[in-house]
Amino acid sequence: QGGTYYYVGNDSDVSSAFGDALGGILSVVAQNACISLKISPEAAANGVSISTVKHDKATGNPDGSYSIAVGDVYAEESKDVFFEVSLSKEFNNAPVPHVIASVSYLDTINKKLFQSDNIVGSITRPLGKEVSPTNHHVLLQSIRIQTTEVIAEAERLAESSQLDDAKKVIKSQIANLEIQSTLFGPSNLYISQMISELNTIIAGLSSKRTYEAQGAMYMQSRLMSHQMQRCTESNENTPSYYRSSAKACRSNKMKQFAGTH
Repeated sequence: QGGTYYYVGNDSDVSSAFGDALGGILSVVAQNACISLKISPEAAANGVSISTVKHDKATGNPDGSYSIAVGDVYAEESKDVFFEVSLSKEFNNAPVPHVIASVSYLDTINKKLFQSDNIVGSITRPLGKEVSPTNHHVLLQSIRIQTTEVIAEAERLAESSQLDDAKKVIKSQIANLEIQSTLFGPSNLYISQMISELNTIIAGLSSKRTYEAQGAMYMQSRLMSHQMQRCTESNENTPSYYRSSAKACRSNKMKQFAGTH
């Protein structure tokens, strides 16, 4: 857990890629972080259950709960776990408890284990047809997960030499992101970054030779970056929504050091 994959297209970026990785390792604030999701007996009696957890490290337990191994967390990072639940049969204008969440990790600063209190996630269940306003952060995370699934599918197709089909899948997601971007504005860094990366992936699918030489490695690095919500850019000047100040600082310093030796 915590390993990161970098695609280095130019030899001159080896130093900055190493600096980016080192900046993350030296800024670890939590080790072996694990999130627990469960349903209370009362909620379960009303039909509530966790139907899916969209995280590659999620493990379902016999009692219907889930454990998500988040791994190490660097300073300034945020981790989002997207999951779906079946709604309670209880209708109420007041929030109805659905999920209980908690997190545990090793606090590297205070050098002790941390276990959070239980946090109850509730959903209002009115009888009317009222729809809650869109939560833009949740929507962005949904887009992130959808994009990782699209990249994974394109990678599967490309590995089977179905390059044209892989490009169609990527182009379809680009069109989808362009539509979604209207909700956030053209200056949204997150969506702009994903569109740019998907266009680079298409270029890497131009031929089997290009895919094997560079496209496959770039695709894998983008997939891991969005799954982990972590910067994996080899060049210090390439924009990244996930880049922390520690990573940026180390990446620049290592590039400058390499340039003077």
